[in-house]
Amino acid sequence: MRQRGIILCTLVVLFSFASARDWPTLQFLNFWPSARATGLAGCFTGITDDAYTAYYNPAGLPFLQKQMVASTYNPYIPGFYPDMYYLNISYSAPLKNNQGFGIFLPYYTDGTFDFTDVNGNYIDVRRSYAFAVVGAYGNQIKKNLSVGGTAKLVYFRGYPTWNYWWENDCGYDIPCGPGACFAVDFGLLYKPVSRLNVGFTIQNFGTRANSPGSGESQPLPFQSRLGIKYGPLAKNKTKTLITAELTKNLVGIFYDPANSLTFLEQLNYELKDIYKSVGTEFSVHDIVYLRLGYFEDIINDMGGLLVLCNDRVDHVSIFEYLFNSKVRGSKIYKVGLTYSIGITYKNASVDIGTDQYIYDFDTSNWKFTLSYQF
Repeated sequence: MRQRGIILCTLVVLFSFASARDWPTLQFLNFWPSARATGLAGCFTGITDDAYTAYYNPAGLPFLQKQMVASTYNPYIPGFYPDMYYLNISYSAPLKNNQGFGIFLPYYTDGTFDFTDVNGNYIDVRRSYAFAVVGAYGNQIKKNLSVGGTAKLVYFRGYPTWNYWWENDCGYDIPCGPGACFAVDFGLLYKPVSRLNVGFTIQNFGTRANSPGSGESQPLPFQSRLGIKYGPLAKNKTKTLITAELTKNLVGIFYDPANSLTFLEQLNYELKDIYKSVGTEFSVHDIVYLRLGYFEDIINDMGGLLVLCNDRVDHVSIFEYLFNSKVRGSKIYKVGLTYSIGITYKNASVDIGTDQYIYDFDTSNWKFTLSYQF
């Protein structure tokens, strides 16, 4: 077991460095898949009571109490481009002998666009899209420890538009197609004490997305998640759950082609490139659920605090704002908050959530989730 772990870690590191020159594609594989997850700023790796356990951490599947199914629709950041949307269906269920099984089916489209030839002559209107078929399995190997994995087949069909999009001569986040690729996830879930879950996953470790339409090849959005969940704490028919998560992009880590940075400078950059999020969920009578989250990805200009500093508007972390004298006291324009609300009646739930405040441009980004347990 120890040798297998060493081999796996070695492969992860080699894969990360091998992808150093590339920007990952098919980012829809990492979208927060539900309104509840969005309200918690994506902090879900340690949660094991949801239909989307199959997506976030397959190791949580054996701890489910019931079968669960859910579907989410998301008109994706229409302030950026009005015709993009994301939708999915997820099913998670416990099995006998401390096992669990799940299926996750996400679909994403960049929208429709005018398809032209290399000279800009109009041909017709086409839609760029991608979807995945994901199977998940989890096994509880000890009373407080479980492991899991997923296998996913991804199909994409982006069209070259020559002069319309700027990335890969194709859709915004979909390679020229048609094409397909394969990936796997690995997950761990540990319950050290009552009410406390610690989850860890590695996601989208797989083949590259080869683009027959452009001859390009890009890595998948390979990443790791480390999350904790504490609760729920019950009092007077109310419950409170607290969760936090760190997410790290593993594509191209420590990439310095000019060899201009010291190891400590590179390490500082990689630590800054960790997405950080916290969230809390408050429920009343197990009927009404209110959620609030905070997210920051400073390297990619998402979330955190959007402030005016040195005559420019920039994203800074909350810790930098509090402890850096050059930033402290700057005018805050926006805070990277997320929120959602849910209503549960018997075995059915409806949730609505948004993360629109993590973007530095005006947009909405609502997610609508219907779920049922049986």
